[in-house]
Amino acid sequence: MGNSKSAKIIKKSKVKSYLKTVREAKEPIVVVDASDFCIETNDLYAKLLGLRSRNDLLNKQMDPNFSPSFQPQFNKNSREAAEQEIGKVLKSSTGTHDLYWLHKDTQNRDVWVHSYLTLIILKGKSCVQCISRPIPNPLENKVQEAPLDQTLYLVNPQFVGKNESESSQKDKSSQKDKDSVIDESKSTTEFSDLDSKQETKTTTTTTKSQSIPNVFFLSNDEFELELDDQIDTIKSIIRANENPKLEKKVIDKLNRIKSIFEECNKSNHTQIAKLVERLEKEKQQNKEKYNQLESHLQKNLEKSEKTKLGFDLAISKLQKIHELTTDPNITQFF
Repeated sequence: MGNSKSAKIIKKSKVKSYLKTVREAKEPIVVVDASDFCIETNDLYAKLLGLRSRNDLLNKQMDPNFSPSFQPQFNKNSREAAEQEIGKVLKSSTGTHDLYWLHKDTQNRDVWVHSYLTLIILKGKSCVQCISRPIPNPLENKVQEAPLDQTLYLVNPQFVGKNESESSQKDKSSQKDKDSVIDESKSTTEFSDLDSKQETKTTTTTTKSQSIPNVFFLSNDEFELELDDQIDTIKSIIRANENPKLEKKVIDKLNRIKSIFEECNKSNHTQIAKLVERLEKEKQQNKEKYNQLESHLQKNLEKSEKTKLGFDLAISKLQKIHELTTDPNITQFF
């Protein structure tokens, strides 16, 4: 496999972080060298092939160990088909390519996948990063195309540099920056996971397609800022590759995700407004009850005051009567 101008060069300082991100990826992924030997992968890819863990796949050749002798979709043997498709990655102006591939697992069962290939330079060698999504047989079933932003997953400015000298200079100038490689890759995966959930709902019923993933109801301002950052990052990568069609597809997909988020946010505000309205009503009702109690108390106080005045008047009269009955000028007449 020769070098290519369109390859993404993984910075020397980011190799460990990149390989760690591959191991922790949330979709089946494998990185192979020019001879189709596995350099790095994750447990999900290993289990896809019927293996126990990634260790069973490391340093093994993908073809012929995990592919049948013949690829019916290309009408070629697997070796020729693999060389043909890798050649397309090398010739691609973006260094990316997607295809359907037939694997054989350890039980000799057919495993069809939709694979996304990205040409990378890792430790000075040309390699291919491959993300594979299990699908039904594409020759028998109409397969809906998966989100193309998966081709950008793991290959972003945090990893990529033009050459080692520039990479080292950039690394020195960005010592104070936080290394957010894994967080960014995870969030990108989450977006496509959420998006694929939305597509699954669309294939079932109309009502379900209009429903909103519950996870969005946990959204906040920080999540919205993170979403905008992801959109800007992916836009810059696509534009750097000068591929208008791919740019439009990815940006449309991201705008769709953002519109879902905004719809959920709007729903949140509606629910909050209803809750505030309910609380205001309860507050008003409680206020009316309070006013009634206060009025009743005031009336009782007024009655009490009148009773006190009456009592004081009665005492005054009794005192006058007492004075009259004890006055000698008056008692002499009795």
